[in-house]
Amino acid sequence: MEGNLIYDKKTTHVRSDLTTTDVSISAYPCKSEDGILIGAIFIMQDIGQQNRIKSKMTQLEKLSVLGELLYSAANELNNSLTSVIGYSKLLANIKNDEIPASHLKSTKAH
Repeated sequence: MEGNLIYDKKTTHVRSDLTTTDVSISAYPCKSEDGILIGAIFIMQDIGQQNRIKSKMTQLEKLSVLGELLYSAANELNNSLTSVIGYSKLLANIKNDEIPASHLKSTKAH
């Protein structure tokens, strides 16, 4: 494009069917061969789809982070449960008379 950008704006455009879309409007000077300004060239780009894709990507990134967090929490919980299940199985296989009284502890809810 010849010349420097003289206008650049992002706005909402209402189409003839009354739907709206985000647009970018840019303007460039149009000069004659001897350098006299004779007009401007305006370019309007539909950036609605681009904005929707950016929004979707942001949403997917947030969901990805949430998924990783949930995976880590589930893994930590699973590690703890594995220990509890293992000790429970050991205790289930021991007969009451095989456990010395000194190994038994009483626990109370606080």
